[in-house]
Amino acid sequence: MVNYMDSKFAIETFYELFDKDESELSLVIKGHFAIDSIIDEVLHMALDNSNSLELKRISFILKVDILISLGLLNADCKPLFNNINKVRNK
Repeated sequence: MVNYMDSKFAIETFYELFDKDESELSLVIKGHFAIDSIIDEVLHMALDNSNSLELKRISFILKVDILISLGLLNADCKPLFNNINKVRNK
């Protein structure tokens, strides 16, 4: 079950990252990290025994694939996440 209070906190935290005037590289890295953290939170909420997974060891794109396989993310969104990951890894 999704805890909307936690989700609201995650979104507010995400926006707070961009309140400061920083370099583009810093914004890209922080943005990717924030999205990855939100994905982790969603996976923790969606999986019964999520503590048995070491989510920090799972790649960003594999986490996206898990969300898609659980029906929590539309497969049409995957190219967006691939592009976010490509920008981050440049």
